[in-house]
Amino acid sequence: MAEEETKRCVTGFRFNPLDEQLITHYLKPMILREPLPCDIIKIRQVYGPTCDPWHVFYPNDHRLWFTSPDIKDTEKFTFAFVTLSKLCKSITSNFKNTSKRAGCGTWVGKTRRDQITDDEGNVIGERRYLVFEIRDIDSAAGVGGFDLSKVGFYRMHEYSLSGLNSGFDSANTTVLCKITHDSSCWVCGV
Repeated sequence: MAEEETKRCVTGFRFNPLDEQLITHYLKPMILREPLPCDIIKIRQVYGPTCDPWHVFYPNDHRLWFTSPDIKDTEKFTFAFVTLSKLCKSITSNFKNTSKRAGCGTWVGKTRRDQITDDEGNVIGERRYLVFEIRDIDSAAGVGGFDLSKVGFYRMHEYSLSGLNSGFDSANTTVLCKITHDSSCWVCGV
């Protein structure tokens, strides 16, 4: 544990890889079960009945989150490898246009999938932008009067190899997510 914290707390260290780097150096090796360049990206369950983002990614756990001078002071981000369950995938669309349930809400896709290319112009992956929308206020508040005004706003970029690289059997179920938390605002879905 102390070694992991030391790796993350090097003065001036910024972990903010480009989309191509996320696909090439992290997602593809993870799917192929090859060594990763570092162990900063953890495996988390983002979708499912108990996966409210503030319970999966505790907003006050400073070891989990990264900041950058390129984003607002109220924002922070983290990364996770996520295995999509059958509940998250649509048989007809291969999960490309589906909303994904998570706890009291849904990760809702706000954009189409954008292709990610390497330096030579080859398509190596896809990225999709999603936001978390609370659907069940009573469930979100839970027992004990949970203060929803302190939850903040969660958004995510989901990176995949899905449908692009033949031969990757697990490419349809493993994605890499960049989750951003903004504590300055709170948005509730309708």
